[in-house]
This record gives sequence, C-alpha cells and structure tokens, in this order.
Amino acid sequence: MARPLRIQQPDTIYHVMARGNARMRVFCDDDEHARFLDQLGDVLADYCLACHSYCLMPNHYHLLVETTEPNLSDAMRALNGEYAQWWNRRHARVGHVWQGRFKAQVLQDPASVLAVCRYIVLNPVRSRLVDRPSDWPWSSHRAMSGECRGLAFLIVDRIRQQLGGSRAYQAFVGELVDVDDVVGRSIRDDLRVIGDREFTAGFRVFGEQADRTEVPERDRLLGRRLLAEVLRAPDPGEERDRQILHAHRAERYRLCEIADFLGVHYSTISRAVARAASDGDAGHRRRVRHCKT
Repeated sequence: MARPLRIQQPDTIYHVMARGNARMRVFCDDDEHARFLDQLGDVLADYCLACHSYCLMPNHYHLLVETTEPNLSDAMRALNGEYAQWWNRRHARVGHVWQGRFKAQVLQDPASVLAVCRYIVLNPVRSRLVDRPSDWPWSSHRAMSGECRGLAFLIVDRIRQQLGGSRAYQAFVGELVDVDDVVGRSIRDDLRVIGDREFTAGFRVFGEQADRTEVPERDRLLGRRLLAEVLRAPDPGEERDRQILHAHRAERYRLCEIADFLGVHYSTISRAVARAASDGDAGHRRRVRHCKT
C-alpha cells in the first residue's frame, strides 16, 4: 500500500496530527493528558523543536511545531512510541495505540499558520465538547489568550506578535469563521502542503524521487497546474494537440481525465497525443540533421 509522503526540512512549520487506533480514546483522564504533555515537552527539547499551538482531544491530538533540523519523523516516533508503551502498560493491554503513522502538513506563510492555529484550538468547539475554546483545558488557547500561564515548552510570542497581542488573538479565534474554509478543507483532505500552487509545486521533487509503490499519486503531483490553465487553445489543431501532450506528459494527467475535461471521447485524446508526439519527434530529427550539416 502506498504510504503518505513525508517531507522533512529544517526551519519549517508543520501541522501534526495523530489519531487513536480505530479512533479509540487515547486520553482517558487528567493523568493521561498530563503525561502526554510532559513527554511532549521532553521530545521538543531533545529534538530542538518549537511548539506554537496544541490541542489534545479524546481520541487524537494536534500540534503546530517548527523544526530547526530535518528530524520531525524521529521526534514524532519518540513521542508516540513512548506514550504508547506507557499507555499500554497502564491499561494492561498490547497492540497499536495510534492509527498508522502521524500526519504532517507543511505550512507556507503566516496566514496559513494563523488559520491552522485557530483550527487547532477550535477542535473542542467543533466537536461540541465545550461552548468556547477557553473551556477546554487541554489546549494552548488559554495560555495564548493570556488567561493563564502556559506550559514551559509553549512559544506564545510568534502567534501573538503576528496578531498584535493576546487580545487580538482572542478576537481572531472568537471570529469563529466557517470551518469549511480553504484551510479547514486542506486539513480534512490531508493535503501534505498548505499553500499556493507555486509553493506547493516546490515539494513535488519529494514525490517524484520516491518509489511509486511508496507514495500516493496525489503526493507525487503536488502543485501541478489545473487543466484549465494548460488547455487554453480555443479550437482543435496543432496547438491544442501540443497542450494535450503537455498535460499528459508534463502535468501527468491521465488521458481519460483530459477527455472528461474537454467533453470528448478517450480515443480523440489518444489520437491528439499521438499526433503531437509524432510532430515533436519529426521536429527533433530535423534539428539533428541541421546540426550535422
């Protein structure tokens, strides 16, 4: 089975999430919440990570972390592994505690960071566990809003400074924007990179260099251009054929996808690709002969 693309870079901000196996509850009482946060603080220190936001839900958690080295996988393996061993011993059980590997999304800019921060601390409200984010004790919201002193590992300055202070942060979170905004959909769709197309395309090399059996197709196609941007010729002809060939070979769209977009039969696209490829090969041969003369 193809595995999610893992992007590891220094000086990068990630939204990280892990869920309990089969969606089981992994934080059952105050002691378990406190134990996880203690271990989180140790891992952040050991691996030189900064934490800008967090929220522990009954069956999963969210973190907003920043790396200084390309070691996110090692850090999360340590955090999830140590907590899982402790949790299994406490409950006298064996087996997986977490559902697969953790998820990590690269964030592009301050706007994305702020939007994800708000998304994280509003989790308990969206899940109807509390009416306000301040009512949930197991997130960074109270400390970020200045209602209490935060845990030692929490970095509050970056988010506050971007917004203009703790009161501005409260107002920002209190806007309670529609959870179906672009960032919310990106998180729920488990996109590996949250940013514009140019930024996202910069990470395509991670997928292109990986084995096709190891990385899902959507991760190998990060940032590819939309068909509407590629197929711009108004009428059928040589230019349209060249654009179809480019969409198929360079942007890696399947022939059936191009056919559906243009509203034509699959065989029409197949012939267009063959024509454009033949013309391109003929042009290459002419250039070679010219160089030899």
